[in-house]
Amino acid sequence: MSERPMHTIPGLFDRLAHLYADGERAVAEGRLADAEAAFGQIIELDDHFRQRYVTAYAQRAFVRHRMGRLEEAVADYTKALAAGEPEPNQAQYHFQRAMALSALKRPADAEAGFSAAIALAPNQPGPWHLRGKLRADSRPAEALADLDRFLQLADHPEVRQLRGYCLLQLGRAPEAIPELNRASAGAWTDYLRAWAHAITGNVDQSLQAMAACVTANGSFGSYFRELDDFASVRQHPGFAAAVPPA
Repeated sequence: MSERPMHTIPGLFDRLAHLYADGERAVAEGRLADAEAAFGQIIELDDHFRQRYVTAYAQRAFVRHRMGRLEEAVADYTKALAAGEPEPNQAQYHFQRAMALSALKRPADAEAGFSAAIALAPNQPGPWHLRGKLRADSRPAEALADLDRFLQLADHPEVRQLRGYCLLQLGRAPEAIPELNRASAGAWTDYLRAWAHAITGNVDQSLQAMAACVTANGSFGSYFRELDDFASVRQHPGFAAAVPPA
């Protein structure tokens, strides 16, 4: 038997088990502050305690993440990763930690976390999606490979949007159009669709997408009025109606 408090202090194991159950119940009921307190008590009493292999650090990390306390969540995920849980659990903690790091504007650390999750669980689609999203602006070819791998495992309209964006950056506008037609609705997708149609000479379709885009978000109008990619569309007599002057 180990020398940990739960094995040496009479009654402590049962108390820890009850606290753990209280924390899980509080999470299920949306009482996040109560859940955080329960898992925090476990850590104070015996930070090695776990149920079904899952440590109190991991549970508290999930709670703090949901509460928006990202720095604290990252610290708890890091503790959970050091606790030697099974690889599927570790993959999940790397993934969750990377999402928190991305929200904290730490893209290099987030990318490393998504890569660690992929190494441990390559058939989980989420890390491929979010690593591709991180790479899309500056490394579109690598992002496209990640997004293609995601689509071998699952489908998601944001991945279609990201894939269209990467294809546009890589000069593959004809391939981008069908992806964008399956993408999440919204001003950004309409902008990308307008861009793709402008590049491929589909002026009428570009104008339709421009009109939808500026109706949803007028700030995009300046791009249509100024960027070289839209120069040919600006010559069309319908441009002023689609994109009203500033």
